[in-house]
Amino acid sequence: MLRSRLELSFGSMVAAYASWSARHAALVLGLVMIAACGAGIYAYSTLTVDLDDAGLISSQAPFKQAAQAVHSVFPAVEQSMTAIVEADDPTVARVTADRVADAFRARPELFSEIFAPGLGSFYDQNALMMMPPTDIQTVAVRLQRAMPLMQILSRQPDLVGLATGLDQLAIATRMKIFPPEAITLLTEIDRVGQSLIDNKPAMLDWQSTLVGDLSRNRQSWAISVKPTPGPESVAAARALIADPAITRGVAKIRLVGGPASKGDAVNTVAAWLPLAFAMILAGGCLVALLGLRSMRLFLVCVATWAATLAFAAAAGAAILGSVGLPAIVVAALLAGVLMDLPMLFALRFREERLGGRDQARALAVAAKSCGLPSALAFVAMTIAFLAFWSTDLVGVAEIGLVVAATLAIMLLAGHLLVPALLVLLPINPRRGRPASSQVLATIAGVLTSQPVRFLVTLPIVAAAAASVLLLRDVEFERDARIVAQPMTGAAQVMVTGEQQARSLYKAIEALPEVGAAISVFNFVPSGQDTKLAILGDVQGSLPPALEGTPQTSAEQAERGSIGQLERALNSIASSNAPETARAAAQTVEATLREFAASKGTGEAAIAELETALLTSLSPTIARLRMLADASRISLDTLDPELKRRYLAPNGQFLIDISAKSDLSDRGNLKNFVTAVQSVAPQASGPAVDAYETAVTLRQALLQVLAVSAGVIALLLISLLPRFYDVLLVAIPVTLALLILAGAMVLLDLPVVPLTALAVPLLIGLGVGNGIKLLMRARESVRYNNAARPSTPRAILWTTLAIMVGAATLLTAPLAAPILLGKILIAGLALLTACTFIVLPTLVYWTLPSRRR
Repeated sequence: MLRSRLELSFGSMVAAYASWSARHAALVLGLVMIAACGAGIYAYSTLTVDLDDAGLISSQAPFKQAAQAVHSVFPAVEQSMTAIVEADDPTVARVTADRVADAFRARPELFSEIFAPGLGSFYDQNALMMMPPTDIQTVAVRLQRAMPLMQILSRQPDLVGLATGLDQLAIATRMKIFPPEAITLLTEIDRVGQSLIDNKPAMLDWQSTLVGDLSRNRQSWAISVKPTPGPESVAAARALIADPAITRGVAKIRLVGGPASKGDAVNTVAAWLPLAFAMILAGGCLVALLGLRSMRLFLVCVATWAATLAFAAAAGAAILGSVGLPAIVVAALLAGVLMDLPMLFALRFREERLGGRDQARALAVAAKSCGLPSALAFVAMTIAFLAFWSTDLVGVAEIGLVVAATLAIMLLAGHLLVPALLVLLPINPRRGRPASSQVLATIAGVLTSQPVRFLVTLPIVAAAAASVLLLRDVEFERDARIVAQPMTGAAQVMVTGEQQARSLYKAIEALPEVGAAISVFNFVPSGQDTKLAILGDVQGSLPPALEGTPQTSAEQAERGSIGQLERALNSIASSNAPETARAAAQTVEATLREFAASKGTGEAAIAELETALLTSLSPTIARLRMLADASRISLDTLDPELKRRYLAPNGQFLIDISAKSDLSDRGNLKNFVTAVQSVAPQASGPAVDAYETAVTLRQALLQVLAVSAGVIALLLISLLPRFYDVLLVAIPVTLALLILAGAMVLLDLPVVPLTALAVPLLIGLGVGNGIKLLMRARESVRYNNAARPSTPRAILWTTLAIMVGAATLLTAPLAAPILLGKILIAGLALLTACTFIVLPTLVYWTLPSRRR
């Protein structure tokens, strides 16, 4: 038997503690329940939810400090949210995006760092200057070809004028002249007509028709904005984008990134938490009922479990204040761990009572036999958690403080409350043992026989040996996916000084792994003299503002303007224009006939069609004149919002870097980050964070495994009388962890920061279960029949209770908890197999009779 001084003294102390509780059962129950209610109320009123899991890694890590330096100077990189504006009509999308940006600017007390690339006066003025000279020349040529039509519409800006212009196009085809822009015009007229038929507002985009896409003819726009801290700004932004005066019932606007996405995640997790903990409580109660098979013992365990859960929540509130996703996950799993001592104590008490001991003696034996194994198990888990203090994953170590406090509370409350409840709810030893199936008993006897255990142990050891070869292939990641802020690149570099920034920008841009690099220099175009000369010619070719007065709808109805349009289109369709032009004209003619059949040809129909086709013409001509009247651009004349995005007031320059390859591929991620860091070691950003987190995570877990193994081994060597007892405890845990690592490689399950929590949990449970079984085996209890001794039964059902918590994580709305749930279920299953198969086999082969 294992009889060390510590076991005797600790066991006697625990037995005396339990006996005192039994003698004052009613008092103990009342005080503990009052304290538990107070703890629950304190936890409920104090705990808050914060899903910022970045706190798992120390802010002192070099890559974290680099990111903090960038965010302190360029806060919009991290703290911004983005409004995405979408509409089927490019003109509607652009106008709505302008309204959204202006609405944000109108609330400076809530929003700052507004960045709306492509929108605003600067872009309106300098869009052509941002284009290459060849593209500007193309614009000039297109305007010259469109000049006849624009002159006609300038004199007669109505449907009759448009019909006249289309007639001129038909005449031009006789001279084999048909500008390609005319096909774009026909396509636009058809799009607008179809929208009106469907009762959807639309406007003809004259800009794209005349000069093509100036990076504004698109259906989606993004506006980045930095909200002030707190939910008020996010709520105001949501109200703003839902304002009918902005959307006009046509455009769709959504908020993504930063505080908006975090708020959505918090709301999603908050909605999931009640269901998750209801599942945990229901599952834990079911496991306790099935494992104990006694209503009184069930009530004893559940009452103790509920009290320790309340105390644990209060400890978490006192130590952490706010709970993030890691703490929530640990709480879900600790709920099962907290079932361990009550179930172990209750089952051992019943075993002693059924063995003929009186109540007082049964309580003393149960307390003495459970005290030291439970304490060692919880110390092992605490050591595994606190081993993270030696790494950069200090967030896990901080959670370890809560775990240590929770387990200490469980030891104290469990040995205090369980004896009191067992006295108040005594069991009847004369009822005999709980009924069991003879078939199941026979199956259990076969499965737990030493030959079967030995045969199963061999493939387990072989699988662990094979898994060693796969250890180098275990993948480590920042998260289940790389999450970058909208409108930012995969990496950012901050540099001081214009010359240094220009040099570094060129070096980064030259890297083959880099898809694009954006800095303030991108917005100061080169070749400005050539561009200004071309724009001077463009300005001279533009028509004046609309000179003529459009006819009234009544006059146009009298003249049959829609019919004139149909005849002009028919002329083009029957001309020798290119086939695509003839087909387009036929399509538009059919659309106009359908429009006339649906809306009529009266004044209202003409007014609706004219508004849709010609309203944007005058603003487009005015804007083209403004674009052509550009001036030289320098850093000093850049738009202030754009300039602040990439150039800080203190002279720091920001370079935003995008990858050429898909960074979801781990090889591409490594190549991209190492390439960028080769020229800019201070680089930060989502990709750098993902890569460096994976490196930190690998180093941390290796260090934790080494430290926890060493400290736990020293602890066990000092407490266990034989060195091979330490090996007996360590071997099953080692085999289970090796097989788990190999399975993760084969199933392509990566290790992310949240899954690091599985390591101390599995180490603590594995070591604790091994100690309990080993110490029970050394008591010379009949161990081979696993259905009778209370210790194996308690271990099995407690493990199932923890599995309930792990299975609950599979219902989480986020990817990382689901991944952790999968890993824990597999790890717990492997630990159970190794504990109940490998350990008894090793114990059997180390029995004194076997050694002799």
